[in-house]
Amino acid sequence: MRRKFVLIAASAALCGMSGAATLAASAATTPTGGVSGGANAALTCVRPTDAQAIDAILTAAGSPLAGQGSTFVDAGVQAGIDPRFLVAIAAQETMLETYGPAQPIHNPFGLGPGLAFASDGAAITAAAQNLGGNYVADGLTTISAISAKWAPPRATNDPGGLNLNWPSDVSRYYQLLGGDPTQPVTLTSQTAACGTTTTTAAAAPMIEIKPLGAVTGTMIQGPAQPGGTHDPQFNLAGGSYNWQSIWAVDLEVPIGTPVYASFSGTVVTVHSGESGRFAGISVGLDSGRGLAAYYAHLSQVDVTPGQSVVAGQILGATGEANGVDHLHFALGRSYSDGSPSNGLNPLPFLAAASTTVQAAELKLAGAAPLATGSGTPVVTVWGGNAPEPLGPGPSGGNTPGTGTPATISPFAFPIALPAGGQVRYVAPACTAGASCQVELATAAGADVVASTAGTLEAATPAQRADGIAFWIDRPTAGRIGYGPLTAYAPGVAPGATVRLGQPLGTSAGSVAFAWDSGGIAINPWPLLTAVRPSD
Repeated sequence: MRRKFVLIAASAALCGMSGAATLAASAATTPTGGVSGGANAALTCVRPTDAQAIDAILTAAGSPLAGQGSTFVDAGVQAGIDPRFLVAIAAQETMLETYGPAQPIHNPFGLGPGLAFASDGAAITAAAQNLGGNYVADGLTTISAISAKWAPPRATNDPGGLNLNWPSDVSRYYQLLGGDPTQPVTLTSQTAACGTTTTTAAAAPMIEIKPLGAVTGTMIQGPAQPGGTHDPQFNLAGGSYNWQSIWAVDLEVPIGTPVYASFSGTVVTVHSGESGRFAGISVGLDSGRGLAAYYAHLSQVDVTPGQSVVAGQILGATGEANGVDHLHFALGRSYSDGSPSNGLNPLPFLAAASTTVQAAELKLAGAAPLATGSGTPVVTVWGGNAPEPLGPGPSGGNTPGTGTPATISPFAFPIALPAGGQVRYVAPACTAGASCQVELATAAGADVVASTAGTLEAATPAQRADGIAFWIDRPTAGRIGYGPLTAYAPGVAPGATVRLGQPLGTSAGSVAFAWDSGGIAINPWPLLTAVRPSD
């Protein structure tokens, strides 16, 4: 049961720097340095998926690309590329398309030679797909490696030798946008925080895609690889035209290597295959929350259809097909829908054996655009129906020291949406003693509200590095944490008291949400789903 009331107060207007803000007493500072001359002087630090902040840069630059912030984000995330890197290339090639000859052909990236696109959006999508399919898929993930192929020095179409400056210029623009040019430009390698040094450990662990645990498999074949068994044309002719066959990787490991559940969910199917291409046993896993996985060519399985499993649980062991010892692994949005358009490119999530993926980025990569809705935002209040913990202890959503579901009463869903508005989120793979956050993905500009009454307090530097900007402290229920907001409502500051459902500000498209009681992190997913299930 859910109770709703209408959010009357309007959202606060965006003020100050573009990009995500943090709740702090001190004023925001701008990045040092700059780019002299023209549109590129507008480049400033933004979060990777902050479409609104990217739009603010393009608008300030007087760029024809203004209004395409969400296209940069959607295209980049779909390809596993940091959207800021796409902006940096457009800055280098055409000064964000303020270079006149690029405008009539809608080609801000210098793609070609001689390529024209129907729209700027089409060009952005093409550039992202090109980087994902022809660079990242081939292991070219750093700016230096990409430049050697994108802008090779002394190329025949570069008589002036301008390509020699491509790596340094793109690196400079990317750094101004908040990226770390010393690291790969994939989303999983760049920090979500603005202006900080990138380390994988700095990202809040949400969902870990580790089908082989700590074992690193040698890549035999990537997704949709031409000429192989993942080639869409090959599968179309062979009758297995689905994401499980096309959007897959083959990882060479010895027979008998343990295979693990990459996330919590339900085993949908266990199927014994034939000889040759379909040899071995396959397992289908579905989270029920917008993520599915397919494991094939197994030599043994330890699960049965309908069984619930938790992230990290052993499913079985690897086998072989066509005389090659390997695991065939694919990711999709839903196991029941096998259409190729339902698949996800697993390469960004398998850059390392234990790559950590932000849940919000994973959802953006695996979901259609979220509906904004229309009318007045509505606050949804918990009606008392019991949460369903994901497992034992606080990491599963239970009250510390007990086996009962953790609750806060009264409790409001942290996002207030108009009729028809959507929010998506997945269960985090939390572990005892570690932070545990849920990323709530919405359309940009969604209203964020207080889930409980209490006092606002700013996060510590370590907590901000972990993705939390501020807390609502309620002594009887612990603390509720929020990630950075694009804009804050009037009066929202450290020490202020807020009431249940009070507007806090607006989201740039995703908001981290955490719960802490006595220094122990509680998984908030069961309570959130009891109030408002994911769309």
